[in-house]
Amino acid sequence: MKIIVRVMRAFLVYSAVVIGLCAQMVPVPLRKNYPCDISFMIVDLKYDVGRLKVCEFGMGCLSGFVGHERLYGAGKIWEGWWSFVHTFGKPLIFVARSGPTRSFQELSVPHKDKKKDKMALQKMFTLPGIRVATLQDGLKALSLTKHYGEGFQAIAMKTEPRELFEQYAALGEGETGVIAVDYATSSFALNKLYMHTLFVNDPAVARYRPQCRLLYKNNVVQDLETINAIMPADAYVIKPINAWKGEDIQMSLACDLVETSKNILWKNRTCMFIESLEHSMPIIVDAKPYDATMRVALGLAYDQGNVTMKVLGAYWKLPVEPLTEQVSLLGSFLSRICKGGRTSSAIVDSKTLAGVSYQLAQFMPHVYKKMVALKHSHIPLQELVSVIDGTADAALIKRLETL
Repeated sequence: MKIIVRVMRAFLVYSAVVIGLCAQMVPVPLRKNYPCDISFMIVDLKYDVGRLKVCEFGMGCLSGFVGHERLYGAGKIWEGWWSFVHTFGKPLIFVARSGPTRSFQELSVPHKDKKKDKMALQKMFTLPGIRVATLQDGLKALSLTKHYGEGFQAIAMKTEPRELFEQYAALGEGETGVIAVDYATSSFALNKLYMHTLFVNDPAVARYRPQCRLLYKNNVVQDLETINAIMPADAYVIKPINAWKGEDIQMSLACDLVETSKNILWKNRTCMFIESLEHSMPIIVDAKPYDATMRVALGLAYDQGNVTMKVLGAYWKLPVEPLTEQVSLLGSFLSRICKGGRTSSAIVDSKTLAGVSYQLAQFMPHVYKKMVALKHSHIPLQELVSVIDGTADAALIKRLETL
């Protein structure tokens, strides 16, 4: 109840003027110049006026954006993505198993609904100056040779995630002049542990993540007994490192943590994250207040030390229960998009979106540059775990400092 009172008080005093930024090119301090990159990302976040906390990253190509489409119509975020790609004026290559005789409507712009596929692709075809080709047979058709250091000549987008993965990834590694979309960011978007390493021990961005620690199965009771002294909070979220759609997430008041340890769904996992439970300013939907999570879709590009970022769309994802009807922490604070029945998404008003866009512009270019640098450093990402738990050796720290 204390959490609800605090959140409601924040809502009642909510007033501020913020200036938003939906797209900008930001010079990022560099020690090295890295290959060009283009990525389609999701950021799930909690937001109050002037205060933003990143819950997790995701890959835009894997999201159906169901909540957004219910509010704005089908394919709007994808239209924004095609427009973002179009600004570079380069050919777009679909990397797929099938040859070019296959209809473009069947290429997996990732919607199960083929009508949505068709709408998204038709919108793309209306953009002048972009041609679409399909590569096959191990990308033997690739003939572009311009080196990354001199820019790029084409953009490749994987249309069948389980097909041609190695060949697709090779586009991002070789000096082919072709950019593989999400090459630098996919590892961080699909793994919460790797994502968190981008923020830890970095004063420029650390404040945009909740307090967070690793929780190990073989020491869970002892860890939870002391966690409130290490990172004080009213309540905590315990989440798997690589789960999707809220799978196996648990929430607990600080006073109930030890009891909660008996119910953690470890399955075959040996560690999880424990984070402070963060809050958004309450939004009113159907005359009820909700503590929602915002999903923001971003187009990102890195080239010659500059990061271009464009907000492609945003919407609130609602939890099952409003704050006034709290039955459980999960019910009131874990956002879930529902396929039918209850309202599960809400529009982000222009003032709030401006504030979120401004905050994202303060840290995402920096974080994105770190993803690009780490991807091309060939440091095994699993070694970054030691940065979180404080056991990193001097050699690794030195390598990270010289990226």
